[in-house]
Amino acid sequence: MHMHTQKLWFATADPDTFELSADVPGWLVDECETLGFVTRSATPGGWRLTIAGYEAWRTSPAG
Repeated sequence: MHMHTQKLWFATADPDTFELSADVPGWLVDECETLGFVTRSATPGGWRLTIAGYEAWRTSPAG
């Protein structure tokens, strides 16, 4: 698992919509979707944090 890379991506989430940056490698999207951390958003090709993804980002140690 690439938690540091996940955290960097999760930090791009819009504070109101949890919409994430679309500029990430496919393997990261696949990994995070498999873990239940992200889901497709209403934006074509977009992703947003799930509650589980937000909790993983919020509670993970810094670094």
